Amino acid sequence: MSLSITGMTCASCVGHVAQALEEVSGVDEVNVNLATERATVSTGNSAVTLDDLVFAIKDAGYGVVTQKVTLSIGAMTCATCVGHVDHALSDVGGVVSASVNLATERATVEYVRGTGCFRHGSRSGEPDPSNSLDTDVPTLLLSTGFWTITQIDRLS
Repeated sequence: MSLSITGMTCASCVGHVAQALEEVSGVDEVNVNLATERATVSTGNSAVTLDDLVFAIKDAGYGVVTQKVTLSIGAMTCATCVGHVDHALSDVGGVVSASVNLATERATVEYVRGTGCFRHGSRSGEPDPSNSLDTDVPTLLLSTGFWTITQIDRLS
C-alpha cells in the first residue's frame, strides 16, 4: 500500500513517519521517500487497515493527501435517508469524511487519494480507468436503497 505524505521536510521527518508506521501491529515493512513524499507499507496477510496507517501518520504529526468528490445522490426523502447514505460512505476504508445534503441531493466525500479505497465513474457515468479502486460507490449506495448518477466535480 502506498500513501502520499504531507509535512515531511527532512530525513528526521522520514524517520518519524517510518517509525510511526512500523509500530502499527501487522506492518511487515516500511519504505518512506522524502523526494516523492510517499510511504510504501507491506502488511503481508495481516488485517492492517488503511485507517490504522492514516491514524499513525497523523498521530506522528504528519498528514496524508486526500481528495474530494461530490456525488449526486438519488432517492433520499428525509433525514434518516441522509444518515443511511452518510453512514454507508463513512464506513468505506480510507474515507476521511462524508457530508450528505438532502436539499441539494449531493454527497461530498473526502478520501485518502490513490489508496484503492474508493471508485467512482467519470462525468459520463463510465468507470474512470485512472481511478481503478476497490469500492464501487454506485453499487454501495444501491445496496442501501439509494443511487448516484454521476460525479459532479472532483477537487484535489
